[in-house]
Amino acid sequence: MSPYLHRYLTATQYVAPLMANFDATAGQGETDVFFANLHDALIIEWQNMHLNDQEDAGGFSFQAQLYKNTGQIVFAYKNVPIPVGNISDIAHSVKVGIADAYYVDFGPFRSIYDYHTIKIDFGKVKSNSAIILNHKTTCNMLEDCLSCHAANLPGFECHWCDPLGRCSDSLDRGRQEWVTNSCPVEVRYTVSPASIFILPAIKSMIS
Repeated sequence: MSPYLHRYLTATQYVAPLMANFDATAGQGETDVFFANLHDALIIEWQNMHLNDQEDAGGFSFQAQLYKNTGQIVFAYKNVPIPVGNISDIAHSVKVGIADAYYVDFGPFRSIYDYHTIKIDFGKVKSNSAIILNHKTTCNMLEDCLSCHAANLPGFECHWCDPLGRCSDSLDRGRQEWVTNSCPVEVRYTVSPASIFILPAIKSMIS
């Protein structure tokens, strides 16, 4: 996830098996969050989570599994007591999926651009089920100039930047560094104004 913490994280940068108005204090002492940092995987489990404004709905238990070597993401659901579409989004947005953004600094201000989001149909989230996301090959997975220029990846136009020694389509979280080093910039896209957030530029809060 992003090394830069900001108030729009839940709108632009997340891995969410189920994002909602959960309250970890509402489970009568039976709510827990566990994680396991394995050699090739990170697993986070939310157990018996209750909704702050719909506590009578019951406890939700689910996992996010992120696999380092394959790039695969698994959302596993043990207990989903009500349809996700019935969860209130008045106090907090309800989301299932993944999203990422990049930021660019303009003087004292930082602009955050939501460049890619995968939204998963709420109807697919059910008890005793799993959703598997398999990654596709992207430009920034290519490690040398030759393979970068030879790449023919659907949906991507790869460029190589010598100062960085990096392949990219210029639309990833390394864009600030890409632009600063005068690397080739892809201009074939448009960004919705609704996906742009302006914040004061500050240093990362994570060392």
